[in-house]
Formats: sequence, structure tokens, C-alpha cells
Amino acid sequence: MRRRLLWFAFLFLAGSTLSAQKLLDIRMNVRFENVSLLQALNQLIDDQGVPLAFSDNLIPERQINRTFTDKQIRIILDELFEGTLLDYRVRASVISLYRRNKPVGPVFTISGFLRDEANGETLIGATVHDALSGQGTVSNEYGFYSLQLPAGNIVLVCSYTGYEAHKDTFYLYRNTYQPIALKSSLVLPVIEVKGSDLPLGIKGGSSFTLDTDMQQKIPRLAGEEDPMRMLQLSTGVQTGTDGVEGIHVRGGSAGQNLVLIDGVPVYYAAHAAGVFSIFNSDAIRKAELIKGGFPAKYGGRLSSILDVRTKEGNNQKLSGKAEAGLISGRLSLEGPLVKGKSSFFLAGRWSYLNWFVVPFSRAAKARRGVSGSTSYYFEDINAKLNYSLGKNDKLFLSYYHGGDNFMNGGHTTDTIAYLDEYEQLQEFRTYKGYFEQLRWNNQVGVLRWNHIYNDRLFSNVSVSFSRLDVTSQFQTLDSVVNLHNGQFVNPFLASLFHSRISDVGFRADFDYYPGAKNRHKINFGWAANYRLFVPGALVIDDGHSDAIVNRQPKTIQVDGREYVGYISDDLQLSERWKLYAGLHVSLNRVEGKGYLSTQPRFGIYGNISSFLGVKASVSHMSQFVHLLTNSSLGLPTDLWVPSTAEIRPETSWQGTVGLDIRPSDHWELGLEAYYKKMDHLVAFTEGANYLYDWRDNLTIGEGNAQGLEVLLRRKRGRLTGWMAYTFSFTDRKFDRINLGKRYPFKFDRRHDFKLVAAYEFTPHFDISANWVISSGFAYNLATSTYQLNFPGDFSPPVELPDYGEKNRDRMPDYHRLDVGANFKFGNPKIQHQLHLGVYNVYNRQNPLYYTFRSEYIVSGYKLVQRLRYVQVKLLPILPSLSYSIQF
Repeated sequence: MRRRLLWFAFLFLAGSTLSAQKLLDIRMNVRFENVSLLQALNQLIDDQGVPLAFSDNLIPERQINRTFTDKQIRIILDELFEGTLLDYRVRASVISLYRRNKPVGPVFTISGFLRDEANGETLIGATVHDALSGQGTVSNEYGFYSLQLPAGNIVLVCSYTGYEAHKDTFYLYRNTYQPIALKSSLVLPVIEVKGSDLPLGIKGGSSFTLDTDMQQKIPRLAGEEDPMRMLQLSTGVQTGTDGVEGIHVRGGSAGQNLVLIDGVPVYYAAHAAGVFSIFNSDAIRKAELIKGGFPAKYGGRLSSILDVRTKEGNNQKLSGKAEAGLISGRLSLEGPLVKGKSSFFLAGRWSYLNWFVVPFSRAAKARRGVSGSTSYYFEDINAKLNYSLGKNDKLFLSYYHGGDNFMNGGHTTDTIAYLDEYEQLQEFRTYKGYFEQLRWNNQVGVLRWNHIYNDRLFSNVSVSFSRLDVTSQFQTLDSVVNLHNGQFVNPFLASLFHSRISDVGFRADFDYYPGAKNRHKINFGWAANYRLFVPGALVIDDGHSDAIVNRQPKTIQVDGREYVGYISDDLQLSERWKLYAGLHVSLNRVEGKGYLSTQPRFGIYGNISSFLGVKASVSHMSQFVHLLTNSSLGLPTDLWVPSTAEIRPETSWQGTVGLDIRPSDHWELGLEAYYKKMDHLVAFTEGANYLYDWRDNLTIGEGNAQGLEVLLRRKRGRLTGWMAYTFSFTDRKFDRINLGKRYPFKFDRRHDFKLVAAYEFTPHFDISANWVISSGFAYNLATSTYQLNFPGDFSPPVELPDYGEKNRDRMPDYHRLDVGANFKFGNPKIQHQLHLGVYNVYNRQNPLYYTFRSEYIVSGYKLVQRLRYVQVKLLPILPSLSYSIQF
């Protein structure tokens, strides 16, 4: 513990010796402008020469905004320390600070819910703090708080970002139910109190919380305000080109992220293969991405938890919002069913991409000599009802539905004529055709019951379901016909693929606040899930003739049951240190076999000083469901499969260490290093045909990931934003991939830099920009080609690529600049917002992937097939425009 002892007595007293009484009676003028108590004391030392001696960890967190004119030192100190346990004494011409013993007396509990005053929405993670004793707590994910304090005078202060600080003064003499309503503010609250004198490191873990105010400001793609795109701008998060392929967190794969909507898992969280997410920003109350230091209540995935909480609905008045962008429109409506007691929320989003995509694609294909078109459509619906049965009980019913429909087709014909070596005319007609269709949809529903047993025990019990259906059709035809003799080669492939996963669950979570000193917060609970996996495929493949062979679907249904129990304790070791200890235990039963997994979670968080915090954590995770990806497909036909009697659950250990630095109230700097070891990973083997039984095409392996993350953030003032940098390594090793040798994972991107900034000129006008640059993906180009001849001398040989060692090459670096501006106008009843922006300002041609395309040419008096290397790109420079009206 650092002890600061500064001697300025010889300057202050001009060489004379004064008694304690004379020292405290010296008068001075001093002004404290919105500084902490620690900063105020340092100001007395540095600017006024007051000889103070104290230890930093004695000083509680409180804001000072006072002016003293011609006041004695004793009066200044008395007023600064009012309501705290701090006192002082004079020894050897030095004023020493110390803390008085706390009075012993009865302890009572203050508890209740924190809500938005205007609409009744509960506030998650709001701080409740007694300014006199320094004791504090944070509201849970349902807005409930519980705080134990000794009897006596209480100054209860509540603060939450974007709301005015709320203060209640009263005398505590019994257990008290104290609901708190906060008033929204355009200005961030001056008072920012952190529970139990822990301004840094109190939250622990490795998380990134969605800033809804910043989300509305940052640039958008085609006018779409997408929470997932903001989360992609944090450290440790990788995506494919322009968001394709989902998020990959700290070296993990897309299937290792647990995405929750109101506590229910969602098995596919994207539209347009990841370009847009399923989340309607108008429906979201809070979203948090957890990358490490996982709480014990979470499990089932290795890499991250994305916990999304939707709005409950305005229980005071009817309100709504409508918005139109370049690709979709949104509409939301909320209001009371019984004012102050029950409310509803309904939101929908519908794309009108087909208005543009179909005619544009038809014209674009026609310019290339292809007849056909492309169409795409998606939709989302969120609904929620809640009803208060009293101050201790509340019911919630939530539902989400989202769906996509993509179709792409075309065909082209050509005639090739040439003279062979015998001067004979040879004529061939080529026909190339393709058709692909993909439909997928999510359904999520949950019924929740919140109950307060007493002022220290809170529970949430829920029954839920989640379902994902994916159906795809895929057909290709590439035929060559000899017009003289009628002989032809007719490679033809058609497939109908269907996959489904259904998940029904029961869950009970409890928050318990024991003890009289707010040292413990205990979470415990249990859950049970039943999952049904239905993968299957129908293949029609004739090889080289015009006959069609049908193969019936080989559908193998697998069901699994998972049982979970957990317990954890947030233990306040001291005023500056906190220990988190938890245990997550899960049992998975499938095909007559059981897998028991015991997963400890530990973390320690604390402050070295008022501006420096430290943290460290260790987490063990296990995953019973696996996402199998066939990388050769351009469509998201990924397959969810369970652990089976032959396939063990995936497991990981992750350790983190980090520093949190706050040099001022405006700036925050976070540094965090991590290492993750993954075992029993499941993947398709190289060359696997995913249309057949997936069990026959799997390989088991391992992976490593390590990195350093740096996040510099400015959260206050007109200029806000952050700089995120990640330096990382990640690899994989599978028995049946790359000849069993270790290779770089596709998302092994050494450097990843993101810069986000927004400047608010007035409350009605702001501009923003973000720039990203990342190392290229790992992949491998073909090192050579080989020819495959079909039976019969009439068929030209087919040239195939040989890729060599896996992921030995690198795509070009990815970089992109986006800009945006927001204009707000209207009155308190009706508010308007116009967003203008540009995506990919300098039109960077970032490759999505590389592929080979075939073409027929005449070479050496023969018709031969040649493979041409093609770079496939996705999003060029695009305008962004949206208009919204809120009432």
C-alpha cells in the first residue's frame, strides 16, 4: 500500500514552528471544480502547501464541487470529510488523516428496482451507493438491487450513464423497499459513483458493453443501425470481409459464441451471411459481449457470450418509432396495457432489397451474357409482454422470429468452332447453368417469472424454446455437346439440404445478498435443456449421362439432454480488492452416454491506486454442440451437431491478466493479455461431402490462441470514441487436415486496428467516422494443377487445382473508412433524425475469397478446359441514408 507523505511545513510556515492549533486556524482561498476527494486533498498539498499525510486507500470515492473563501483549514477539512469516517490529527506540524472505527449497531437492508422514470424500463448495471459510509452495489440484469447498511442517516445516490444522478436522504431504522426512478439526461451525470470505493476493475472479466448513444452516432452500412457492427469494433473480435462469416473471438470459431436473447440461445444470429445481424436496435435495451473471465452462470461455448436484453415496453404512455433506410424499414410500438403495471413492446424490420437487387442483378448478368437474376429478403419480429403481480412478482413473455430467403440463378450458352489437325471442322456447344436457394429462420420464445423472496433473495425462473431451420437447394450443369456426332459431357449435380435444431429449456437463477457488510453477492441456479438435431440431405447426381438417380435422405436424428448447476460468490476482500470464485457443472446425456464437466471460474480485481486497476482470471469452458462448416460453399449451410457416444465435448482453458488505467475522468486505457488452449475440436475432414452422414466426415483436433489487446477510450465531452488494437496468434491441428500438421487458423490475423470517433457540435448535430485495418486472412492458393480424364475419348480433360499446405498464404490487408453525420430536429412530442454517410469511402476492393472459374479454349487443335483465378469482392463504396421519426 503506497503511503504519500509530503512535507511542506517549512514553506508554509516560513521557517517558524507553529502549534497544532495555529496550523489548523490558517485561512486560505481554494476552489474545487468537480474533482474527487483524493484530487482535492492533493490540490491542498500542491497548490496551498498544506502538510497532509495519508494513505490513498483511506480516501472514499466522492465528487467535490465547492469554493472556500477566507476559510480555516479545519473548516475546509471538516466540510470535505462530512458524512465519512475520515478524521485528522496534528503531529509534528503535519496533519495526519485516519479513519474512525465504524459504529456498531443494527444493520438493515435497502432493496428495490431501478427504472427509467419516463417509460418504466428497468436499468441494468446502475450503481447504488451510500455517500456517507461508502458502501455500494450494482443492479442485476433485471434491475434489482440490495444493499445492507447500519442504522442511521443515509445519503443514497444512484447513477447510470445517460441519466441524471439521483439522491435520497433519510434515516434508516428498518428494512426498506426503495424503488428508484432515474430521469434521462442528454448530459452525462457529473457524479459517477462506483460501489465500495472500486472505481476500476469492479466489473471484472473481459467484456465490452454496447453504448447505445454511441451506436446511434457511428457510421452505418446502407443506413442500418446494427449493434453487432459496433461490437465488431472492439478488441479481440474478428470477422470475415465486411462482416461475412460471423464473429470470431480470441481465436475461436463462429460456433463457439453463445448468443442469447433474453437468456435464450440463438443458433444463427445473422442476415446476408453476416453482413447484417438479426438484432433490431430499436428492440435492444442492453447488449454485452463477454470474452473472458466468464461468470459461472454461463456455459456451453468456448469463446464468448453475447447477452442481449430486449426492451420491456413503456408502462407510462404509448410511444413508437419508424425508420426507413436504403435496404429495410423498421417500426416499433410500445405502451401500457395497465398504466404502471403492465406493458407491451412490438417491433418489426423488413427488407426491400428485392426492389433493387432483382432488376440490377438481371441487368448485370445480361451484360455478361447470362440469363437470370438474384433475389434476397429478410425480416425480424420482436414482441414482449409483461405484467406486474405486485412489488414482489412480475411475469414476462418474449418472442423473436427472423427469416431469410436467398435465390440466385442463371444460365448461358456458347458455340465454339475450330479446325482440328485434319482440317476438319469441329463444333461444340457449351451450356452452363446454376441455381441456388437458401432459406433459414430462427424462432425464440421465453416465459419468465421474477420473484423477490425477501430483501436479500431474488429469483428469475424461465421456460424457453429456440429453433433454427435451414433449407438449401443447389444445382449446377456444365455440359459440352459435339454438334457433329452428338456426344457430350454433362457434369450435373443437384442437392436438397435440410437441417434443424430445436432447444427446449427450463432455468432458475437466484441472487442472494448475505452478510451485513455487503462483502458477498452469491449467485446460484440450475437449468435443463432438451435438444433435437435433425440433419439430412437429398442428392441427385447423374455423373455423365442424362439419367437422374435419386438417393433418399439419410436423416439421422439425435437428441441430447443437458443438466446444469452453478454457484458463484463476488467476495469483497477489502475496499480495493474483489475476488470472484465460481463453479459451473454440466452433465450431457446423448445416445446412452453421459459427459460430466466441472468448470471452475476464478478472478481477482482491484485497484493499486485511484487511477490504476489490475485484474486476472482463469476460466474453464465446455461445449456440447458443434458447428460444422463446409468452407467450399458460398452459402451458410453450416450444420449444428451434438456430442455423441464417439464425439467428446470441446473444452478450453483461458487465462487473462490486465490493467485498467484512468488518467482522467475523460479517458480510460485498458491493457489485457490472454492465452486460450482448446481441445477436442470438431471439424469436417478435407474433401468431406457434407451431404452424407456427417459422422463419417469428422476429424478431432486442438487449437491455441494468445494475444494482447489495447483499448483507449474517451467517454466524456464532445469528442468521444475509442482506439482498439489486437496483436494475436491462433492455430489449429487436426488428425485429418493438412496431413496432421499444425497450421494457422483462417482468422490468424496478426494485427487488428480499429479507430472510432464521434464529435457532437450541438445536441442536434454530430459527425462520426471509423477506420479499420487488419492483417489478411490465412488461406492457400493452388500450387499446381492436375488433369482428370473421363472415360471415352470424346471428353475433354478436366483441370483441377492442387492447393498444397493449408493456409500458407495471406490475403491482402483489409482496410476501410466509413463516415456519417446525424441531424436531429423536432419537439418533445415528435422527434426526427436524419442519418447520412458513406461506407468504404475510398472504395477499397477487399477480397471476400479467391476461387477458380473454368473456361473452354482451343489449344493444340483441341478443346480444353482452363481454370482462371478470380478474386471475389463484396461491398464497394456505398451511400448510407436513413430517416426516423419517434413519437
